[in-house]
Amino acid sequence: QIQYVAMRTKAFCKNANVPVILCGDFNSQPKSYVHRYLTTGSVNAKRVAPWYAHYHQRRMKDEESQNNEGDKNMQELSSDVTADLNKIHISEDPSNKSAEQNKVRYILDYTLNRFCRWMRILGLDAALETDEEEIQRTKYGNMILFQRCREEGRTLVTTSSRLLQRKDCPPGAYLLDTKSLSNLESTLVHLLLSHGIKLEPNKMLSRCVVCNGSIEPVFEEERKQQIFESHQAPDGLNDEILDVYQCDGCSQGYWWCEKPTSSASRVKTQATRLLEICISGGVEVDSDLGMFSFVDVEKIKNKSSEDSEEPSYMKQD
Repeated sequence: QIQYVAMRTKAFCKNANVPVILCGDFNSQPKSYVHRYLTTGSVNAKRVAPWYAHYHQRRMKDEESQNNEGDKNMQELSSDVTADLNKIHISEDPSNKSAEQNKVRYILDYTLNRFCRWMRILGLDAALETDEEEIQRTKYGNMILFQRCREEGRTLVTTSSRLLQRKDCPPGAYLLDTKSLSNLESTLVHLLLSHGIKLEPNKMLSRCVVCNGSIEPVFEEERKQQIFESHQAPDGLNDEILDVYQCDGCSQGYWWCEKPTSSASRVKTQATRLLEICISGGVEVDSDLGMFSFVDVEKIKNKSSEDSEEPSYMKQD
């Protein structure tokens, strides 16, 4: 909002170098980002984005880990003390949030169904604007999408530049281009790198691609049969199925089958391709590859370095 005021003021003065006095209640204290922008002319917009704290905390932890390598004894002592303090803190503060809650959460506009599906396959918390929310936004100007960003602590991903131009647009919104499949893939890499995301392959395929809920294993035979019947599974399928799962949100059923032509195998193939694209682009990946242990991370990294000194996503305008 203050950037818009500054731009309008500049236009009003017709770029003339004349003194200007801004009056009003800016709801901002000295040293705030608004104050810094007015006094210095620039500010790091990333710092007010909802995903910045997650990225900054991870970077600080990495730097701290590197600085402590020189003194193992002190590191062990510090770890013991920290562990004791953490136990006290957790026991005394029931509202303590887990690391899972501190991860970056996304919400995508209605047009990004495919991109949202990719993110869910990678195990990322990605909500999608509903049909009703899209109608309210485009026809009546009710920005439920913005409201969800603030209430749920999500970062907005959109293809609409007009949304970003609105004064009530949440900070840290990400604009992407969907003109081609290659653009979409490189954008996925750029998004994850910008937000400091570390992929955890052992958690991939753990989110429902329909509603973003968690996929939980089903052990009871009666429930398995109910899932097969509700999804009109062919007879005899139970003999080919290894594992059955169900979403804890929408109750969507999933089952794993080793046949190459099965939907489960096709999804795993797609997940493998997305993982390899991210690795090739430089996205950090956890060492626990889970069911993707066949992926040669180092080989992909080396091949990417040989093919191009500069990744394609860095060449975007």
